[in-house]
Amino acid sequence: MGKIRYESIKRIHNGGVWHVLNYLKRREFKKFMKEKFPSRIGKNAKYTYFDAICQLFVNCLNKDKRIADTEKIRKSKLVTSYYNKSIGHDTVGLLLRSLAVPNKEIKTSYRLKGKEDVESIQQINTNHFLNDMLIETALQFGYLKKGAQYILDIDATVVETKKSDATITYKKCKGYHPLVVLLNGVPVWIEGRNGNSHSRYDLLNSLKNSIEKIESYGLKVSTVRIDSAGFNSSIIEYLNNSGKTFFIRAIKNTAEVKRVETLLDEGRSLPLGLIRYLDGVPYKCAYTKKKGTRKKKKQQPKLFGVITNDNDLSVEKIISMYNYRALCEQSFRELKSFFNWDALPFINMNENIAYLHVCGIMYTMYKSMIKDISIISLKNRCSEVVTQTMHLKAFHDKFMAVFARGKNDSYTFEIDDPVLKRLYQLLDKVLHQMKSISGINYLDGWNNIVCRT
Repeated sequence: MGKIRYESIKRIHNGGVWHVLNYLKRREFKKFMKEKFPSRIGKNAKYTYFDAICQLFVNCLNKDKRIADTEKIRKSKLVTSYYNKSIGHDTVGLLLRSLAVPNKEIKTSYRLKGKEDVESIQQINTNHFLNDMLIETALQFGYLKKGAQYILDIDATVVETKKSDATITYKKCKGYHPLVVLLNGVPVWIEGRNGNSHSRYDLLNSLKNSIEKIESYGLKVSTVRIDSAGFNSSIIEYLNNSGKTFFIRAIKNTAEVKRVETLLDEGRSLPLGLIRYLDGVPYKCAYTKKKGTRKKKKQQPKLFGVITNDNDLSVEKIISMYNYRALCEQSFRELKSFFNWDALPFINMNENIAYLHVCGIMYTMYKSMIKDISIISLKNRCSEVVTQTMHLKAFHDKFMAVFARGKNDSYTFEIDDPVLKRLYQLLDKVLHQMKSISGINYLDGWNNIVCRT
C-alpha cells in the first residue's frame, strides 16, 4: 500500500475555466462592464456588476443551477486570482435585483362565448437598459457586426415557475410568458409578460420598438419571421411598407382549406403555392403538410401555410426559410436547460425578468466564445474538441473538465487527450499574443491565425 501524499497546492477539476477567464480578459469585458453598468455608491460597495455576472457565467459553465452554487467558485484560487475578490451569493442576488424596473399593469377585457366581457390585468416589464446591454454585449464580443443584415425572429416562450405572482399559461402551468427577439440565435430584446398574456398582445408595438432599437445600433434587419401570432393585417402592412421581407405562418380558414383540397383532388401535389389576399393586397402563400412531433407520431399530418411578400421565391424555398425558425426554439431550449431560465431565483416578476436579461448576456458571451475557439480548432485540425453548434454540457465535458494545479498566474494542466492538449497550447499561445481583441476587427485577425506546436 502506497503512502498518502499531502499537497499544499490546490487541484481543481474544471481547469478550462482558466482559458475562459483569459478570453474575457482579452475581450476587455471588465472595461466594458465598468463603462456601461452603473457604479455602486456606498462605503461597503466593494463589488461591481462585473464580479456578479462573471461569477454567474463561470457558475453556468460548471453546470450549476442556483445562485447559491457560486460559493463553490469562491473556494477556487484559480478563479479568484482573476477576480482578486470573492463575492458571496447574497451579494450576487442583491446586485441583480438592483437592475430590475417596476412592472406596468394594463387592464384588458375579452369575451367568452355566451358570456359577458371578462376583465384581466396584463403585467408588462420592459427593461430598456438591459435590452441595450444585450445588443452592446453582442457587438463587444463581435458576434454581431454593424452594417450587416440579419434575420429577426420574434416569439414568446413559457418560463414555468411557481412564484407567487406567476399566472396560468396556455400550457396549463404557472409561469411567465416573455416575448423575445433574436438575431443570429441570441436574444437582443426581452419584454417580460405574465403567464396570462397572449402572444399576440401588443405585438405590433413590441416589434416596432425592437426594430428601432436594433437599427439604432447600426444593425440592419432585412427579414422577419413570426409564427401564427403575427398573422395580422396591421403587422403585415407595417413590414410591407417598411421594405422588410417577412415569413409568417398563415392562419387557416375554411375557404382556404377547401381551395387547397380541391386542387389536390384535381391532381396537384404539395407543396403548393397560391395567392392570398389580405385587405385587397395579394401575397404569396406556400402550403404543405406538417408531420407529427415525437410525442404525437400517430397524429395525421396537418396542413399549414407560410405567407410572404417575396413573390420571386419558390414554394420550397419559402417553407425552408420559415422552418429555420427552429433555431429560435433551440436557443430557448439552451437558455432554459443550461443558462438557468428554468431556475428563477427571486420572488417578484420584475426581478426575475432582469435575471432573464443577465442570463441572455451570458448566453451571448458563450456563443461568441465557442465560435472563436471553434475557428482555432478548425484551422489547426482540432475540430473534434469544440464546434460552433456545441451545447454547454458537451463543452463542459470536452473542454472544461480538465484537472489543473497551481497558484496566482501559473497553472499546469493534466491532460491525457493529445488533441485537447494541442488545443490548450494553441489557445494559450494565441491569447498571449493578442493584447486586445475587443470589437469586430478581432474576428478578421483570428481567421488568419494558424499555430503549429
